[in-house]
Order: sequence, then structure tokens, then C-alpha cells
Amino acid sequence: MFRQSIIRPEPMPRQAKGADIAGMEGICLPQPHKARATSGIICLASALILCLSLAASLASCSEADNLLTTLNDAIKQMQVAPESFQQIMKQTVDKIADKTTETARQVIALANDVVFNTAALGLCMVDQVLPRMGLHVLQHLEFIRDKYLLKMTADRPSPIVCNFNPNTGIVLTWDPEQYGAKWHAIPPGATVFGYDFSADNPPEVDLLDDNNVLIRKLNLIPVFESKYQIQLTLVDDYFAHIDEHDSRMRGARIGLFWANPADSSDRAANQLPLLTSTQPQTIACPNAATLLNDERTGTLDGRNIKDKNSRRVTCTEDQGTHASITYRIINPTVRLATVAFPDIQFADGEQVTISADGCLNNGNHWTRYMDGAPGGTYGLIYIPGTGIGQPPSTLVRPSDVLHPTGNPSYRVPWIGGPFAVTKPQSPTNLVLGFRDDDNYLDNGYEDNYFTDMTDECKQIDLGVNLTITISVA
Repeated sequence: MFRQSIIRPEPMPRQAKGADIAGMEGICLPQPHKARATSGIICLASALILCLSLAASLASCSEADNLLTTLNDAIKQMQVAPESFQQIMKQTVDKIADKTTETARQVIALANDVVFNTAALGLCMVDQVLPRMGLHVLQHLEFIRDKYLLKMTADRPSPIVCNFNPNTGIVLTWDPEQYGAKWHAIPPGATVFGYDFSADNPPEVDLLDDNNVLIRKLNLIPVFESKYQIQLTLVDDYFAHIDEHDSRMRGARIGLFWANPADSSDRAANQLPLLTSTQPQTIACPNAATLLNDERTGTLDGRNIKDKNSRRVTCTEDQGTHASITYRIINPTVRLATVAFPDIQFADGEQVTISADGCLNNGNHWTRYMDGAPGGTYGLIYIPGTGIGQPPSTLVRPSDVLHPTGNPSYRVPWIGGPFAVTKPQSPTNLVLGFRDDDNYLDNGYEDNYFTDMTDECKQIDLGVNLTITISVA
């Protein structure tokens, strides 16, 4: 006999109370009625939270847009007037002072750094450095904008060098008895003042010649002292194997260079002169046999000819210091348009003083060599590296660079200088000339009773003396 199984229905669940529904976060039940009411409140709250979040995002976007506008305005102002960077930075900080974003913090920190640096050191405030400092702040603003607002890959600007101590340079001396056969620096170091230095980003220190060509990289790591100061210590071994007579050391300097390829700072300002000092410099006259030549070859109407009327050239040395020589040219040629003096050479760093006096016969008048007379005849001169003329067509009249020492109506010396010789270009020798629109061949120093004599040439010894003194000290 089979027993009949009775399947009883499961009891209905207990109806949830309102208090139970309130604990079910994020669940919206369609029934019963009280549950639906409570669930609606929860959904409304969720929507409200979403709206508030969206509003916050919109506000954040608006704040970013305002920051971008503020930075772009400051950047444009600095591009026009970099020397006004302090005022521009103050105005920018005033506009963003209530902002708490990373961009705002970076800009405010930059402004504080600049104010502290210039106020504490005062070495970036000189006229020639102000624009450089402003350009550097401009680069920082562009870096902050690109990295933090525009989310671009950006290189942090390299530090800026404002000044060195000593700023007049470091003397390199060669004293084998005291320091061995190598260069020795006096003082043996320098302090570098600037902005944005970092122990994590030291500069490369190079030894350069006066044309900024690398002599060698120095194995020197500057000592980081603060964001505004680093220290260089020059050990003798850095200059080992550089010969005492190495011409590259004349005018050498130390250059600081950072690795940032996008850096556009003024590299010339990152250099410290090295003043080489060995034995006192001397200068000697050339071979006398080449100077004592009565005949001078020059040009006239495109032809090379000899002028047998030109007189001797002599050279004397300062017997005390041997630091200067004086050439005396007696009656320089007036029958050639130009004549070169290959033995009278000029070198970088020398000083030149010129003196001239006297008269010549131009065929019609006795007249001064220095400044000319009726007929437009006068001497010409070129000294390389001084700005005094440039052959073959722009030799200058002596009176353009010389001045009379007394009443020019009488025979008085005309002098000029000293003129600094700076990197002379070829030709590096003296060139003299003469201007005559008429006939060169009737010029000379002979006394001819047919010629008139101007006042400054009367009752004196006729002829011209031209002296050129070259000094190396």
C-alpha cells in the first residue's frame, strides 16, 4: 500500500519592514509599497551624488581653464618684457592664491624662489642679468603649464648662472719649482651664484679656448651648497698634460653646461675667465736686415712697382721690461697707392700707439701727411685688429684716428691710442698708402721752389716721421 506524499507549500516570507529596507544600500525593490517608497529615496540620493560629482568635475575643469588662461597671459607678458618678471609673477600669484591644485602650488613655489633668490643674493638683479632671469622664469612657467596642465612631456629648464666669485677670473700660473710642471689655479676655486641648482643635476665643467672650442672636459663635480650656490674646486691634476706654451690657454675659460637639450640660456654667461700667468710677456724687433731696406714694393694702378724714394724703417726695443717695441718709418712712401710691411706684425692682445708729424711735396704744395690739403692728397694707414682700416680699399686717413698735441697750424705731433688688437684677420701686418687724384709720381720729399708751402710746413725740417709702438704689457 502506497503512502501518499503531501507537498506542503513554503510559508510566505515575512514582509520586510521599512527599517529593513533602509539598510539595503544600492538596492531598489519594486514592491511592496513601503519598500518602493524607500527605494525611490535611495535612487534619488544616488542621482544627487552623481550630479554633485559631475558638478565638481565641471568646476575642476573650469578651474583648470582659468589656470591655463592665467599662465598663458603671464607667459605672453614675459615674452614681451622679460625684465619685468617680478611684477608679472606677483600679479599671477595674486590671481591663483586661493587655488590648491598642484599647478598652483608649483607657480607659487616658483614665485617664492625667485623673490628669495634675488632678495638674498642681489646678484641676478644687475641690468644685464635681469632679462636673462626673466627668460629663465618664462621657461619655468612654460614647463609648469606643459607638464601639470597640458600633461605633456616637458624638460625642466637648466639652472641659470648669475655671477662668479671671483668674477674677474682665476689666475693660472706655471711655477715648476713650487707646484710642479703643471698649471696651478689662484685662488684654487670659485663660488657660482645662480638659481635652481640641484645636487641631482650637476653641470658638466669644460675647459674652453677663447673661441669656445673644447680643450678638455674637466673631471670636476661641483659641490652643491644650496639651490642658489655651488662651489668649484680646481685641482692641479685637472690641467695635467697641458703644456706651458699651449696657445689655447691664452684667453681660456671654464664653462658650465647642463644636459638639457632644450635649454636656451645664455651660455656665454656661464663662463669664468682663466688668466694665464707665466713669465712676463716680451716682444722683440724682427730681423733688422729686412727692415733696413730703402726700396719698398707696393701697388699703383694695379701694378706692383718699387719706390726708391721711401726711407728706412727702424725698430727699437724697450731695454727695461722688453714689453714694447717702437717702429719709426721715415718718409713713408707717397708714390704708391698702398705698400705692405710684412715684418711689422700685430697679434691678439697687443696695444698699439701711433704718432705722426711732418709734410710732403704733392707736386703743387707742401702739405701735411696726416690730414691732407688742397688737391686732396694725404696718407693712409691700416692696423689689423684695431678697426683702423681694412685693405685694400678702406685704409683710413691718419687724422681719423690721430689728434694734434698742440696748434695744428704748426708742426706738432699727432698721436692716437693705445688701440687694442683683437683677433686680427689677414693681413696681420701694417699697410700704408697714399691718396692722390692726380699724379703719384710727382709726390715726394724733395724741395721744389715751384711748390707753395702751407703755414704748418714753413720754417721746419721737411719730411714725415711715423712711429708705431706695440706693447704686450
